Amino acid sequence: MSGFPFNERKALAAVLFVLKEMGGKVDKHKLAKILYYADEKHLLRYARPVTGDRYVAMPYGPVPSRIYDGVKQTVGLPLFQEALNLDGNAVISDQFPDMKLLSKTDVECLSESIQENKDLQFWDLVNKSHKEAYNKACGGTISVLDMAKEAGASDEMIEYINELMSDYQAIC
Repeated sequence: MSGFPFNERKALAAVLFVLKEMGGKVDKHKLAKILYYADEKHLLRYARPVTGDRYVAMPYGPVPSRIYDGVKQTVGLPLFQEALNLDGNAVISDQFPDMKLLSKTDVECLSESIQENKDLQFWDLVNKSHKEAYNKACGGTISVLDMAKEAGASDEMIEYINELMSDYQAIC
């Protein structure tokens, strides 16, 4: 668990937003990295991620676990199964995101991440994502706090994010 709640509808809206901005089709690897950097930016600026998914340190970089399973259509995320299709290694959809589920700040960070990563090649994305937060995870779950630190969060922001995660844990 990321420490923040995962919401299938919002996560799908984020994926569909990326797909819409990328012309309706994006490579699974690039999608994972765009979402990772959007979540990292949002943590740094607003103390919460966009998706609430937990990131796993896979061989080619961070992967949002539940979103990736939904994209592959291997687990029970029915909204993902209805909205997305696969074309080889690419995710495709002609559906539009439910923009009511994404805040202005979500869209801001998703848009910035798309712009920064859309033209990067596979190995550029791999090299970009293999940094301290990824390496500390040792093939397991990447810490939300390590993601925020890597993005440049202050000690005060890290403490605040940690408090928010504790509050979410107490509710669940």
